[in-house]
Amino acid sequence: FLFLAFISEITGPYGSRFNMKMRRTNIALPVFMAALVSLLAGCANIGNPSGGPRDEDPPRLVSANPPPGSLGVNRTKMVLQFDELVNVKDAFSKVVVSPTSRSVPRVSSLGRKVTVEFDSLAPNTTYTVDFADAIEDNNEANTLQGFTYTFSTGQTLDSLRISGRVLGARDLEP
Repeated sequence: FLFLAFISEITGPYGSRFNMKMRRTNIALPVFMAALVSLLAGCANIGNPSGGPRDEDPPRLVSANPPPGSLGVNRTKMVLQFDELVNVKDAFSKVVVSPTSRSVPRVSSLGRKVTVEFDSLAPNTTYTVDFADAIEDNNEANTLQGFTYTFSTGQTLDSLRISGRVLGARDLEP
Protein backbone atom coordinates (compact mmCIF):
# COMPACT_ATOMS: atom_id res chain seq x y z
CA PHE A 1 0.00 0.00 0.00
CA LEU A 2 2.81 2.43 0.83
CA PHE A 3 4.61 1.45 -2.36
CA LEU A 4 1.59 2.40 -4.47
CA ALA A 5 1.33 5.81 -2.78
CA PHE A 6 5.02 6.41 -3.45
CA ILE A 7 4.63 5.60 -7.17
CA SER A 8 1.72 8.04 -7.54
CA GLU A 9 3.84 10.82 -6.07
CA ILE A 10 6.81 10.35 -8.38
CA THR A 11 4.95 10.01 -11.71
CA GLY A 12 4.28 13.76 -11.98
CA PRO A 13 2.14 15.48 -14.63
CA TYR A 14 2.96 12.97 -17.36
CA GLY A 15 1.34 10.11 -15.54
CA SER A 16 -2.04 11.68 -14.88
CA ARG A 17 -3.93 8.71 -16.26
CA PHE A 18 -1.75 6.47 -14.10
CA ASN A 19 -2.43 8.75 -11.12
CA MET A 20 -6.20 8.39 -11.53
CA LYS A 21 -5.93 4.63 -11.56
CA MET A 22 -3.69 4.71 -8.53
CA ARG A 23 -6.08 6.97 -6.64
CA ARG A 24 -8.93 4.53 -7.31
CA THR A 25 -6.67 1.67 -6.20
CA ASN A 26 -5.58 3.60 -3.11
CA ILE A 27 -9.22 4.11 -2.08
CA ALA A 28 -10.54 0.68 -3.10
CA LEU A 29 -7.88 -1.36 -1.35
CA PRO A 30 -8.48 -0.02 2.19
CA VAL A 31 -12.26 -0.27 1.72
CA PHE A 32 -11.93 -3.87 0.52
CA MET A 33 -9.61 -4.80 3.43
CA ALA A 34 -11.96 -3.22 6.00
CA ALA A 35 -14.94 -5.11 4.56
CA LEU A 36 -12.99 -8.38 4.57
CA VAL A 37 -11.84 -7.96 8.19
CA SER A 38 -15.33 -7.11 9.44
CA LEU A 39 -16.80 -10.07 7.56
CA LEU A 40 -14.27 -12.52 9.02
CA ALA A 41 -14.56 -11.11 12.53
CA GLY A 42 -18.35 -11.50 12.46
CA CYS A 43 -18.10 -15.26 11.69
CA ALA A 44 -16.33 -16.32 14.86
CA ASN A 45 -18.24 -16.97 18.07
CA ILE A 46 -16.33 -17.10 21.31
CA GLY A 47 -17.54 -19.81 23.71
CA ASN A 48 -17.76 -23.53 24.31
CA PRO A 49 -19.73 -25.79 21.96
CA SER A 50 -22.89 -27.26 23.49
CA GLY A 51 -21.90 -30.86 22.70
CA GLY A 52 -25.42 -31.99 21.94
CA PRO A 53 -27.87 -33.92 24.10
CA ARG A 54 -26.63 -36.08 26.99
CA ASP A 55 -26.00 -39.75 26.15
CA GLU A 56 -28.30 -41.87 28.30
CA ASP A 57 -28.12 -45.15 26.36
CA PRO A 58 -25.83 -47.99 27.51
CA PRO A 59 -23.40 -49.51 25.00
CA ARG A 60 -24.81 -52.10 22.57
CA LEU A 61 -23.02 -55.22 21.32
CA VAL A 62 -22.32 -54.78 17.60
CA SER A 63 -20.36 -57.96 16.90
CA ALA A 64 -18.47 -60.73 18.63
CA ASN A 65 -15.79 -63.15 17.50
CA PRO A 66 -16.94 -65.89 17.87
CA PRO A 67 -20.62 -64.81 17.78
CA PRO A 68 -22.80 -65.41 20.87
CA GLY A 69 -24.22 -68.94 20.92
CA SER A 70 -21.43 -70.35 18.74
CA LEU A 71 -20.80 -74.10 18.69
CA GLY A 72 -17.50 -75.94 18.31
CA VAL A 73 -15.41 -73.01 19.58
CA ASN A 74 -11.73 -73.93 19.85
CA ARG A 75 -10.13 -70.51 20.35
CA THR A 76 -9.26 -69.14 23.78
CA LYS A 77 -9.62 -65.43 22.95
CA MET A 78 -13.09 -63.84 22.58
CA VAL A 79 -13.49 -60.28 21.25
CA LEU A 80 -16.70 -58.32 21.80
CA GLN A 81 -17.21 -55.12 19.75
CA PHE A 82 -19.56 -52.36 21.02
CA ASP A 83 -21.10 -49.28 19.39
CA GLU A 84 -19.18 -46.83 21.59
CA LEU A 85 -16.06 -46.59 23.74
CA VAL A 86 -16.39 -48.88 26.77
CA ASN A 87 -14.68 -49.65 30.07
CA VAL A 88 -14.86 -52.87 32.07
CA LYS A 89 -15.20 -51.78 35.67
CA ASP A 90 -13.92 -54.09 38.41
CA ALA A 91 -13.79 -57.17 36.17
CA PHE A 92 -12.18 -59.40 38.81
CA SER A 93 -15.16 -59.21 41.17
CA LYS A 94 -18.08 -58.52 38.78
CA VAL A 95 -17.42 -60.83 35.81
CA VAL A 96 -18.41 -64.45 36.52
CA VAL A 97 -17.50 -67.32 34.20
CA SER A 98 -19.41 -70.59 34.38
CA PRO A 99 -18.16 -73.29 34.71
CA THR A 100 -15.33 -72.19 36.94
CA SER A 101 -11.79 -73.23 36.18
CA ARG A 102 -8.47 -73.26 37.95
CA SER A 103 -7.25 -70.13 36.20
CA VAL A 104 -9.31 -66.95 36.06
CA PRO A 105 -9.96 -65.64 32.52
CA ARG A 106 -8.45 -62.24 31.74
CA VAL A 107 -11.04 -59.57 30.88
CA SER A 108 -9.84 -56.28 29.43
CA SER A 109 -11.17 -53.37 27.38
CA LEU A 110 -9.57 -51.12 24.81
CA GLY A 111 -11.62 -48.59 22.88
CA ARG A 112 -14.82 -50.24 21.65
CA LYS A 113 -13.59 -53.79 22.31
CA VAL A 114 -13.81 -56.07 25.32
CA THR A 115 -11.50 -59.10 25.26
CA VAL A 116 -11.93 -62.29 27.30
CA GLU A 117 -8.91 -64.64 27.29
CA PHE A 118 -8.94 -68.16 28.70
CA ASP A 119 -5.83 -70.25 29.37
CA SER A 120 -7.66 -73.35 28.11
CA LEU A 121 -11.18 -74.58 27.41
CA ALA A 122 -12.68 -77.96 28.33
CA PRO A 123 -14.13 -80.03 25.47
CA ASN A 124 -17.93 -80.36 25.05
CA THR A 125 -18.65 -77.60 27.55
CA THR A 126 -20.98 -74.60 27.43
CA TYR A 127 -19.37 -71.44 28.81
CA THR A 128 -21.32 -68.43 30.04
CA VAL A 129 -19.56 -65.15 30.80
CA ASP A 130 -21.82 -62.98 32.97
CA PHE A 131 -20.66 -59.35 32.99
CA ALA A 132 -23.43 -58.16 35.41
CA ASP A 133 -22.97 -54.35 35.39
CA ALA A 134 -19.22 -54.31 34.67
CA ILE A 135 -19.46 -52.83 31.13
CA GLU A 136 -20.07 -49.09 30.93
CA ASP A 137 -19.62 -46.45 28.27
CA ASN A 138 -16.54 -44.27 28.50
CA ASN A 139 -18.13 -40.80 28.51
CA GLU A 140 -21.28 -40.93 30.64
CA ALA A 141 -20.68 -44.21 32.55
CA ASN A 142 -24.01 -45.70 31.40
CA THR A 143 -23.86 -49.34 32.47
CA LEU A 144 -24.94 -52.30 30.37
CA GLN A 145 -27.03 -54.27 32.88
CA GLY A 146 -27.17 -58.09 32.90
CA PHE A 147 -25.08 -58.73 29.78
CA THR A 148 -24.06 -62.37 29.23
CA TYR A 149 -22.00 -64.03 26.50
CA THR A 150 -22.45 -67.76 25.87
CA PHE A 151 -20.61 -70.22 23.61
CA SER A 152 -19.90 -73.95 23.50
CA THR A 153 -16.81 -76.01 22.73
CA GLY A 154 -19.07 -78.93 21.77
CA GLN A 155 -21.81 -79.34 19.16
CA THR A 156 -24.71 -78.45 21.50
CA LEU A 157 -25.46 -75.41 23.61
CA ASP A 158 -26.65 -76.46 27.08
CA SER A 159 -29.94 -74.92 28.17
CA LEU A 160 -28.69 -74.68 31.79
CA ARG A 161 -32.04 -76.03 32.97
CA ILE A 162 -32.73 -79.00 35.20
CA SER A 163 -36.00 -80.85 35.08
CA GLY A 164 -37.39 -83.85 36.91
CA ARG A 165 -39.63 -84.97 39.73
CA VAL A 166 -38.85 -84.86 43.41
CA LEU A 167 -39.96 -87.91 45.40
CA GLY A 168 -40.10 -88.40 49.13
CA ALA A 169 -37.40 -90.72 50.50
CA ARG A 170 -39.75 -92.67 52.81
CA ASP A 171 -42.66 -93.41 50.50
CA LEU A 172 -41.39 -92.42 47.04
CA GLU A 173 -44.41 -90.15 46.64
CA PRO A 174 -44.21 -86.73 44.99
